[in-house]
Amino acid sequence: MRGTAAMALNNSRWIMTLCLSFAIVLLAQESPWPVVRVKNDCDRYFCRRIICEPIDECSGGEIVAHGSLCGCCDVCVKRLGEGEACEGYKAPPGGIPKAECKLGLECKLDLECKADTECKVCAIDESEIKCDIVVKWRKKLLEESHHEEVYAKDLWIPDCDEKGLFRAKQCKQKKCFCVNKDGKRIFGQEERHLAANMTCACSRAMSIMQQQKKDSWMTKPQEHCTPSGDYDDLQCVDDLCYCADPATGGVIGKVTAMSFIELLPCYDEEKHTKRYLKQCEIQLMRTRSLIHQFRLKGIEIIGLDSVQCDLDGTFAPKQCQTDVCACTDEKGVSIGSYRIEKTNTDQERQMTCRCARDRNSLHSLYTRMSCEATGNFVPHQCFDGQCYCVDEDGDVFVDYIPINQKVNASGYCQQLLTKLNQASRFFTRDEVTTYEYYDN
Repeated sequence: MRGTAAMALNNSRWIMTLCLSFAIVLLAQESPWPVVRVKNDCDRYFCRRIICEPIDECSGGEIVAHGSLCGCCDVCVKRLGEGEACEGYKAPPGGIPKAECKLGLECKLDLECKADTECKVCAIDESEIKCDIVVKWRKKLLEESHHEEVYAKDLWIPDCDEKGLFRAKQCKQKKCFCVNKDGKRIFGQEERHLAANMTCACSRAMSIMQQQKKDSWMTKPQEHCTPSGDYDDLQCVDDLCYCADPATGGVIGKVTAMSFIELLPCYDEEKHTKRYLKQCEIQLMRTRSLIHQFRLKGIEIIGLDSVQCDLDGTFAPKQCQTDVCACTDEKGVSIGSYRIEKTNTDQERQMTCRCARDRNSLHSLYTRMSCEATGNFVPHQCFDGQCYCVDEDGDVFVDYIPINQKVNASGYCQQLLTKLNQASRFFTRDEVTTYEYYDN
């Protein structure tokens, strides 16, 4: 009886497995819903049963070794340029697509496409511009403009890590500042002569957290960065406070409740508050907590986020209300008349207030530069009769503006800056590795 029962059980399991497999096949063929694919069974004998097609020609592309299913065959991958149609090049199961956009480009929807044309084309991907590409592009421009002396000899060259990404700390002529791995400015800057120990570790970590935890961001006390982007020596997370390593944020000594924050050796009554939170955070946390609670109930509240705080807890340089954006200091007080109406979305998006903050700084060591209404640096600056071009950080990238260009100096500077920032348009992965340049 037991043997008969065991046999019946095994038969029923076999029938169930067969039915389930048949059902999966039917779903894969007929169902409009996404199907979870099972990982291919690439055993050691699989490739022996595969006959690879020879690659006789791969112009305009790159031969990727072992790029097919289970890595059995090499594949020719075409590199598509900007504006080329990229729709329809899907990767086969376990392999890679036969065509991809060049480095620095991504397959994006073409908003101007017609119904009878491909609607996805390769376009600039600003988030994928790598540091090594920017370095080689800037050095190439310096080499090409050597005789004409267009770009400044001390033009900023980014500092890259071993993976070709931007290091967290970048230094220009007078200032050092923090960037993410793609080279975009994030919170944190310091005068260059004071930045020897600057790491930007806190700024990098908190910027990532801000993106990953958008819903719960600033709904309760969290870590503080210093103005230079390092970890503050006093930290509180929720209701627990501790002294921290400025370089790593690691806990030093004991952890205590916020009500006993004054007992910590790193607490400084002139620098810190008993509540830990700064005025901007107090305002922001009220609205963020309310929005978060309603969101958990499935209710979306729009328009309550009226204040922006930096990672040190102070007011961010740009503050926007319903109809206007203005530049403010760390206490949230407006700086001069640097404000714009919210009718111009391009201006609002490009508004940084860096020039306004520099002019407002009492300890500024430099010549006061001219600012636009947005609080950004005017592209061309003049001092003692000599005019030059500056970038979005106020850093000089052209030492001298020719006399015949002074009538439209801002346009001249903006054109050169645009070219300087277009590295991904002119380099592919192969060109990055093969281009020869001379170190200055």
